[in-house]
Amino acid sequence: MPETPSEEKRTFIRFPVELPVDYSDSYPDQPVKAKTNDISQEGICMVTDREFIVGEVLYLCIKLLDDAGEIYRKGKVIWCLRLAENRYRAGIRLDPYDIDADQIALKTLRAKITPSQ
Repeated sequence: MPETPSEEKRTFIRFPVELPVDYSDSYPDQPVKAKTNDISQEGICMVTDREFIVGEVLYLCIKLLDDAGEIYRKGKVIWCLRLAENRYRAGIRLDPYDIDADQIALKTLRAKITPSQ
């Protein structure tokens, strides 16, 4: 299982945002739940209980907090790292990679600090 590359190759800023993600490897299969570790305009890092194969294609639904909507994208596994038994962190490149990561990070922060009414 390949791990994260030792030298930094990222182009976009990563935001440490934890969001729920549903994914499946064969659309429209039953989705599996995971969480993002961070997001960028190009992709996400997500934590899951499943090991992925580099190059594997996933269908993702990223759920924004505070009923701000959902983002549907296809993604490709770029790397996968074992954290513990049945616990993995994976880098997923989104297709298309046009999400507004800074706005998602701001909305997530706002949803976490604004009291519910």
